[in-house]
Amino acid sequence: MKIFFMKSWIYIVLLSFVLTWPATGISWADPPPKSPDTYYNEGTEFLRTGDLPNAKASFTSSIDLLKDKTGKTDDEKKLLAEAYNNRGLAYYELAKLGQEQYSSAEDDFKDSYQWDPTHKKAVSNLALTYFEQKRYLDAKYKYLEALPTLAGSYEKPYHADVYNNLGVCYAETDDIANALYYYDKAIALAEASDDVDYTDAYFNKGNLYYNDKKYDQAITLYDVTIEYFEGTLQEKVEKQRGEEESVLERAYHNRALCYYNKGMYQEAINDFEKALDIHPYYAWAHYGKGYAHFMLDQNDAAIAEFTIINTAESGIEQWAQFGLGLAWCKKGDFDKGLAYLNQSCDSGSCSDACDTLKLNMYASPAVKF
Repeated sequence: MKIFFMKSWIYIVLLSFVLTWPATGISWADPPPKSPDTYYNEGTEFLRTGDLPNAKASFTSSIDLLKDKTGKTDDEKKLLAEAYNNRGLAYYELAKLGQEQYSSAEDDFKDSYQWDPTHKKAVSNLALTYFEQKRYLDAKYKYLEALPTLAGSYEKPYHADVYNNLGVCYAETDDIANALYYYDKAIALAEASDDVDYTDAYFNKGNLYYNDKKYDQAITLYDVTIEYFEGTLQEKVEKQRGEEESVLERAYHNRALCYYNKGMYQEAINDFEKALDIHPYYAWAHYGKGYAHFMLDQNDAAIAEFTIINTAESGIEQWAQFGLGLAWCKKGDFDKGLAYLNQSCDSGSCSDACDTLKLNMYASPAVKF
């Protein structure tokens, strides 16, 4: 009881002391104002942890204190450039979430570069903002501006992303030679730098090889993507897996297409299944898997895959109906097969079904498969 009493007594004395403090004429001072550096550091931590609204607010406070100051030192100008750049990154991430306009990010990256013309990362971030909006020509020019003046002399880890995205810009404008050139530069930097684990240039270059029917080369590049993302996914909890899963499922799907076109249908089925393990409603993976079964005369399995996407509002129902038509005809049920082929042709977006009907390929049981 004494211990309790003493604690209560101390509490009362302290409370009394505080209450009588203003009678002496002394008042609590306001906390000292934060400096631009403090706001900047707070914003950087908020940005690092993904607290984008608070990051934006802190960087804004740092910017407001700095931009109105006369006689800025060189260090203050650089800090202002960094604050604009980092607030631009917050705006960029918010714009991706649909909570801000990309134009806000663009303006901040431009202001960053104005305050520090040596800030090439701000130019690269501006290019990324254009890239995200599929403004590939604008992105290309800004990425080229962001590159080191002397190739290879001042390369930094983030240049792997610059090179990869430049490759995409050129590929999107059908300049395949330059696309391959920059994909190779991204890959070379990834393989030479301990700070770069992977670049999407492997996957993107694989796509170019696939389009050029160089399936073995494409498979080799998809292998790298699959190995990398399979490894990183083992280290992540489920809620963090979205972007990695998207790349991985597409790499499995595209490698399956390579196997399919090489006539390796079982290998294709295996990869389509890997893609479907990640994304069970991946319609094109069901479609490709259905065709691989069809080519192996596994018509019931093919029909099962085509039926999934025909009844799930997949967006490619007309192609599912085409596959169903072929598979049912191959099973010998021409009435059902022709009904699906006509349904596919009538959709107006599957010329293959119409061509099949015009050739009268499956109109008679006498047709041999």
